[in-house]
Amino acid sequence: MDFLIALRGQTEPTQQSPNETITKLADRLAQSTQLEDRRAALLSLRGLSKDYRAEVGSIALNSLLLVLNGDAQVDPEVAKALLQTLNTLCEVDGSLDGTAEQRDMALKNTDLLLKDPKYTQKLFGLLNDTSFYTRYGALQLLNTLVSNRRSVVQAHFVNAPEYSQTVTSVLEEKRDMIRNEGLQLFQALVAQNTDIQTVFAFGGAFESLLRIIAQEGGVEGGLASYGCLLAIEGLLKYNSSTQTYFRQLLPSLPPLLLFPPSIAPDQESPQEFTLQYWDEMKAQNVGLVVSIIGIMKAPEHIRLLTELGIVTNAPSQIKAQSLRLLSGYNQTPPFFQTVIPYVPVPESNGDEWDRLEPRRGIDLLVSTALDGEYGGIGVMTPTARDTMGLRGTALTVVDDFLKDEEAATDLLNGMIQSPESISPASASGLLLYGIQTLPTSPLSSTVATRLQFACLLFSSLFHGPPNHSSTSPKAIARAIGGSSPPQGASGGSFFVPADNPAPSAPTATLKAAEEDEEDPPSSLLQLLTEHLSLSMLARAKVIDDAIESRLWDKIIVGYLVLLSTWLWEDPKSIRIFLEAGGIGVLVEPISQTSGIDVLVQGLCAFLFAICYHFNREPGEITRKTLHPIITRLGGDQLISRMARARDDDRFRHINPDSIILPVPPSAVIASKVVEGEVWLDWGFVEFWKANYYTVQRGINADPDAVASGPGDTTELQLVISSLRDVVRKQADELQAAKAEATEAKKQHQLFAAKQVAGDDLQKKLDALQVERDKERETLQKQIQDLSAQLSELQEKKKEQEKEQEDLLVFLEEVSEKRRRDKATMRTAGLEVSEDEGGDEDDDLVPWTVGRITLIVKGESFHNSTSPSSTCLLPYFVTVLQRLQKAYHMSSENGLFAATPLTLLGRRRIHPIPSNGVFPFLESNNDQSSSASPSDFRKDNVLLVAFTASRNVAAGGEFTDYTARYGAIRDQDRQTLQDRLLESLSQDPVPPPPTEFTPKALANEAEGLEAQISVIREMAAKLNLLPQLDIPFIALSNGQQRRARILRQLIRHPRVLLLQDPFAGLDYIQRPILSNLLQVINQDEEPFVIMELRPQDPIPQWITHIALLQNQRLVAVTSVEYQQEHVHLISRPNGVLMKDSSKNAEKEVVRLQDVKVAYGDREVLKSITWTIHGGDRWWLRGPNGSGKTTLISMLTGEHPQSYTQSKFDILGKPRRSLPTVSIQKQVSVFTPEIFSAFPRRSGPGGLTVADAVGTGFEGTYSYRPLTTEQKESVDSLIQKLAPGETKEERSLWSRQNFASLSPQEQSLALLMRTLVGDASLLILDEVFAGMDDRMIQKVRRYLRDQIGSERAVIFVSHWENEVPWPNAKQYTIQDGVGRALN
Repeated sequence: MDFLIALRGQTEPTQQSPNETITKLADRLAQSTQLEDRRAALLSLRGLSKDYRAEVGSIALNSLLLVLNGDAQVDPEVAKALLQTLNTLCEVDGSLDGTAEQRDMALKNTDLLLKDPKYTQKLFGLLNDTSFYTRYGALQLLNTLVSNRRSVVQAHFVNAPEYSQTVTSVLEEKRDMIRNEGLQLFQALVAQNTDIQTVFAFGGAFESLLRIIAQEGGVEGGLASYGCLLAIEGLLKYNSSTQTYFRQLLPSLPPLLLFPPSIAPDQESPQEFTLQYWDEMKAQNVGLVVSIIGIMKAPEHIRLLTELGIVTNAPSQIKAQSLRLLSGYNQTPPFFQTVIPYVPVPESNGDEWDRLEPRRGIDLLVSTALDGEYGGIGVMTPTARDTMGLRGTALTVVDDFLKDEEAATDLLNGMIQSPESISPASASGLLLYGIQTLPTSPLSSTVATRLQFACLLFSSLFHGPPNHSSTSPKAIARAIGGSSPPQGASGGSFFVPADNPAPSAPTATLKAAEEDEEDPPSSLLQLLTEHLSLSMLARAKVIDDAIESRLWDKIIVGYLVLLSTWLWEDPKSIRIFLEAGGIGVLVEPISQTSGIDVLVQGLCAFLFAICYHFNREPGEITRKTLHPIITRLGGDQLISRMARARDDDRFRHINPDSIILPVPPSAVIASKVVEGEVWLDWGFVEFWKANYYTVQRGINADPDAVASGPGDTTELQLVISSLRDVVRKQADELQAAKAEATEAKKQHQLFAAKQVAGDDLQKKLDALQVERDKERETLQKQIQDLSAQLSELQEKKKEQEKEQEDLLVFLEEVSEKRRRDKATMRTAGLEVSEDEGGDEDDDLVPWTVGRITLIVKGESFHNSTSPSSTCLLPYFVTVLQRLQKAYHMSSENGLFAATPLTLLGRRRIHPIPSNGVFPFLESNNDQSSSASPSDFRKDNVLLVAFTASRNVAAGGEFTDYTARYGAIRDQDRQTLQDRLLESLSQDPVPPPPTEFTPKALANEAEGLEAQISVIREMAAKLNLLPQLDIPFIALSNGQQRRARILRQLIRHPRVLLLQDPFAGLDYIQRPILSNLLQVINQDEEPFVIMELRPQDPIPQWITHIALLQNQRLVAVTSVEYQQEHVHLISRPNGVLMKDSSKNAEKEVVRLQDVKVAYGDREVLKSITWTIHGGDRWWLRGPNGSGKTTLISMLTGEHPQSYTQSKFDILGKPRRSLPTVSIQKQVSVFTPEIFSAFPRRSGPGGLTVADAVGTGFEGTYSYRPLTTEQKESVDSLIQKLAPGETKEERSLWSRQNFASLSPQEQSLALLMRTLVGDASLLILDEVFAGMDDRMIQKVRRYLRDQIGSERAVIFVSHWENEVPWPNAKQYTIQDGVGRALN
């Protein structure tokens, strides 16, 4: 055969190595043109990947990724094999042995797969495939990747948030394997990533998860419900945005526990909620529901948590979890309300339950802490670990509840009644009888633990704030008697009303103290002292029994904790304790060197130190009596005993969440139940830590010294009281004769002392009278001198005023002549130079008064249409002139700002005009002339000042204006009509004096319907009728401005002052408002006075105009004003915009079919808009069309910007960009920012330069600036700030921002928008409130100095405000946007 092979020229075939095979398969997979060949190669690689994982990963992974990008998207079989192969390469555990080398290889393959985000997105895309193996394999692989590199997968997902709906749809998959894998992926994606949490929440994940839970049967739904609840919890943790969104779904939580979403306080909870069937899976699901309720902290869930913790048959861990959550609420739990308890029928194994009589919640809570569930009749051992956890939680909740002194005194007052009046089942009876009962040997763990909890619960009564009054808890406790409890009162507190009789107390373990004592204790405190002594004796008798000795130690610790808490700062109680033999009880354990528990010994030393420190009541045992004992024991020894107790594990391991400790093996009694034990509670540990060093210092204090510590004032009063008692006792022991003599002597001495004091007082009075006479003479002389000086000053002032008036008249004549000359020159066609034109028109503030004829000199004013009526303008002129004299206003802005304040009565003028303060109102007012000016101002003059109100509304701190874009809260649902009605009810207005249609309706009808009729009729005139039923917060800026005018009109003023009424109104609303003002002004009810901006056109119905010019009032006709100041009314738009085609390739923003809706109300229906670098856009649209919402989307502040799949900023999806980074690239000026910006005065407030500098980061608080940034701020301020010189502008930049006028604040915030290097500038109503000089500067800067690479969106309703004549236009109408050019 070998010969034949050689003859044919063939050689024996050689076996290929794994690397060679894998290489050939990878080449075939990447290069073959046949799908069948590629599929065969892939299947071969899948088989090899299990045994040659490292080789397949290093050689074929790139080829496999090519398949993921190609064949896997179209062939289910290829997708299945590929996903299984990649999962094998990246899986860390599984069938592998998990060595470090294999783990590193799996992570390396994972990193290669995740290097390019497109592969992750392809995997998410495969989730849309309906094939089981494709979908399941993609989920498995994604879970593996998330397990290995969670943060990387999360980052890739943020860049492709459109797949959030895909992942959510997987959760509703009917196939359990896919759904479970999808839930696992969902939980991993949302873990510790607020951006993804927000995307899922606003994408409907909450609704989908709740729907799945309902379909699966609620908390009975097993693993599916558990996974969904776990996902909801993951979405809510540490994310205030998702929590706010979820609040609207809160009513869906109580029904999951079979509890009504709303229930009346006196309505009984349904039995299906109280008694349910429980298994382990249901308990886990309910635990998650309770955890979600705890995250939300909604007050409406307090009753649910309370009854779930103390009434239902829920497992112990669920009850403990519910009770723990109650401490997180600000409201006190309703523990004093009655509830219906149930208990299991004995020997029914929890299958049968008996209904009991109603009891207070505090009674059940105390019973749970003392005896465990159902008063010790529960299905579990009272000392079992789970039951002890519930009892410890109940103890902690009771401790928190009783810190309210009113609750503590309520329980204590219930203990001072007669024994037959105290119900053994009440909280008072349970606590009192619990500590009055002393068990005897042999002890059981159940009995010892019950007494422990009774002591700890009773000590909680004294954990409230210090109170040393006669009604304090400690004072009431001292009045409690020490009689023994009635028979059977020391056992459990529940009685099952079945056929069997009530179980009697276990007489073998629970016995009263010795009954044959001749002198039973007279108080509870004496009884506790005696029980402490007996417990120590009993402990000494069983010293050889380690388990019972430990039980007695627990009882002794309980007594010591109670006594330490009670005796702190209570000298009267300390006296009772000492007289009952308490010192002897404490000294012996302290002095022992062996055979004593360190915790017992330390607490004895602590209690002894308290007795010494606060022993201030007179008695047989004083501090001097105790001091020799301390000397004998040694102060250092006492401190050492306390330190050892503090360092004991039973002390150190106590924390606020758990006071239950594991039982050490040496103390475990043979039992199948895992037990827990309690030694101390957190309340006592806090008490110890707070007072340990005070006690430590007091041990070595001198017995005669008054000890320092908490409540020094109270301690001093106690010392004084004790000294008075001593004096009183000593006085009683004196003989009667000696007492009378002493009293007579005291009276004589007192009389003599009074006589001496009287003489001294008379001498002092005489001397004082002489001093007062001298001072009076001196003051009279000073008054005469000052009167003479005042007369001279008044004469000088009159002369100066006369000179000023002459100068003003001269200046007015010169100005008038100059104005006529210029008009003549213009008429003749002569050119008037800038110098000749002067700057007299700068900063003109026109005030228009409809149908008023003026004589220019202001000496004779009258109304041309109604000469008999008193005119407003004379007084208006007088106000301005007198303000100028009184306040020395240096600028026309300041003079103008004072005018409406004076008309409103907020400024006073002097002297008052001779014809009255309000002559224009007195003539037509029915009131007498003696009516106060404030009455006229309140009822007749109203102001609508938009700029001033925004400034005031901003307050001192930043207000979050973006809240309006989220879900509307209940407090924000007030409609416009509700707000108008509320304003009428808060400030009722008298009936109108003249006939006017809306007012006539108000006169004819009464009550609410009449007010609504007036509102709706006037709203129709302002085109606001459709908006009356819309929440006020949802109105646009223009709609809110018209609403504020409406609010004042329905109050029927005599005079209406309007500042900038047309600013912010669109071209449709401006004529509507103008026509309405014309109608009401013609009837002179009210008079209308408007402040218009310099650039605003004058309405045609205006006949005369009052100008504030050169700090004087000048009256001109409307025609004269338009001829003189035509450049203010129609301004040129400036030069053409520079060509930005070279920046067209830089795409700043791309929006495609963007939509925004609140429920059923669509705000943006379809927005498609692309903005490139260098673009100049004019954004326009009617009020309420959606402009503000669109701006909030561009800035990333709107929550729904996360849900847009086709919204890119600077070439990146908005979802992948944090909002903070967007604010650096998109700089914005809006009316909302003007209102929200912080305006803190004084220290801590921003200067103007600081406010401008916040624009670099887009923040609203101080940020340190670099040198380069400071230079940019200074340069911009020098270009735009008011002031003639550089020094003036620099001084302006150092002023407090809050101290600026609204116009200057607006300018500073515009600089804040311009200062950075943002790629997109958004300027919304930027000229609102600015004067003419500011507007000219800003227009020139926007036109000439904005970088050609920056895009600008200019939002305005006025075409003449747009700085660029060839700006592109984008319009929005009813939520639909389109580019016009």
